[in-house]
Amino acid sequence: MRLFKYRTTPIAFFIWVIFLWLLHIDVVSQSFLNKDAYIDINDGALIMRQDYLGFYLGNKKIGFSRYILKEDHVESETRLPGKYYLFESNSFLQIAALGMPITLKIHQTGEVNEDLSLRNFSFSFDGSGQKLSVFVEAKSDGLHITTKSEQDTSETVIPHSGDIYHTDMIHLLVARDGLEIGKSYSYPVFEAMTMSLSNVQIKVLNKEKLTLPNGTVADTYKLDINLKGIQTTSWINEDGDVYKEISSVVGITSTAVRETKEEAENMDFVSKEVLNQPAPEIDLIKASKIVVDKPINDPNKVKSMDIKLLGATSGDVVIDNTFQSLLSQGDDYLVLRVQKLDYKSLANSLPAETVPYPVGDDQDRTYLKEESLVQSKNPLIIEKALEITKDAPNRWQAAKAIAQWLYRNIDKEMRVTIPSAIEVLTSMKGDCNEHSTLFAALSRAIGLPTKVCAGLVYQGDGFYYHAWNEVYMAGRWVPIDATLNRIEMDAAHIKLAEGSLDAQTDIVNLIGKLNVKIISVDGQKF
Repeated sequence: MRLFKYRTTPIAFFIWVIFLWLLHIDVVSQSFLNKDAYIDINDGALIMRQDYLGFYLGNKKIGFSRYILKEDHVESETRLPGKYYLFESNSFLQIAALGMPITLKIHQTGEVNEDLSLRNFSFSFDGSGQKLSVFVEAKSDGLHITTKSEQDTSETVIPHSGDIYHTDMIHLLVARDGLEIGKSYSYPVFEAMTMSLSNVQIKVLNKEKLTLPNGTVADTYKLDINLKGIQTTSWINEDGDVYKEISSVVGITSTAVRETKEEAENMDFVSKEVLNQPAPEIDLIKASKIVVDKPINDPNKVKSMDIKLLGATSGDVVIDNTFQSLLSQGDDYLVLRVQKLDYKSLANSLPAETVPYPVGDDQDRTYLKEESLVQSKNPLIIEKALEITKDAPNRWQAAKAIAQWLYRNIDKEMRVTIPSAIEVLTSMKGDCNEHSTLFAALSRAIGLPTKVCAGLVYQGDGFYYHAWNEVYMAGRWVPIDATLNRIEMDAAHIKLAEGSLDAQTDIVNLIGKLNVKIISVDGQKF
């Protein structure tokens, strides 16, 4: 198994792709009011806006998008009364990871009410061999989500009361509510890439005169936007029209600028806005790796590790006081102790049971539930889980059997997908994101509460961003790393987030900012 294929890159790259997508959805938000609106000759709709955007890393073009906003005359898909608007966007990204070309295509269509609140929208993703579509409908009790892949259809509900907005409406919302310098705004939005509901935070910084690529000068408001920890700087006018946006994650800066159709679709075209920027050096491993002063020999054998985590506060990590404990802290650092579980004692303490397991009174049912991308009730998932664990004498041996099966059978391949358990079971390939998602589905299918965790793992020559799992048994959460075959998981892991897929984006602000100083390993000072 060639570990270099997924040293940190899966999580770092996955977060980076989300960041590019969020940059796109911010830029395409435009004003409804346009004196140049015209009739679509194909369907008779009044087109309010049609925009093309170019995406850049440094001075290199990596993609483009087309956005349409129109006032339709046909019956709404939700059949609700009142005026509504239709939006549609198509995005194309062509990027490289470890020398491998990756093409992503994303398509969205939807309806919003006159007050910009969401009625419904559909989202489709095509990348790394994965085809996934999502339909989201806002109802009185929350968001009703239908997820479809080539192998599965699942339905879930995210409870929510009140209006919810699509991310394409971000700039329109703040323009509608007044661009007051120094004022902050917050709106609940649904983010399709992570299938999660969150609040976007916007602050109006100041007014600036912005020189456009064609030489004209525009009066703009400069905004600071925070969506799921991803910071973006945006320049818009009083109608919500966006001229430029800049954002950075994993040490890589991206720019999105307005272009003509011909300019946007020409991948050799470079906007004057970025012409003088340096060529990007896209090395996600280099950008996200944390180097330490001295290497750890045999990290998979580490039973205890004390570290000083620089650039973090207690809210940035998970303190569970079992696997990971807080020893002390300062203004910008934490001293942590990570301890390997006594797996032998755990195995000996468990009673003999056969799958599927009953749910105990002390168990958190949250991590037994099926999710949109953790399809633990799918017949294929259940069948495979029962097949893998049929001879397991207890819960730990069942979890171990699942992890060993994943390690032996899933091809270790870096992919840029929205991790879906049933898709991974079908394709039988993936990195730590895919391993941890399928592990969660298989384990939940037999009655084992299971989390997805994200953090750092020591591997080879430093700490890398990584994903693994925790399974609940014997009254505690038990960590297990199927991707690296570190099943009785060692203490050379640092847990930063836990939960589901969206938990990985919670660490975005830490990438590129953290440093690790190893204090001791197994009681020996470093």
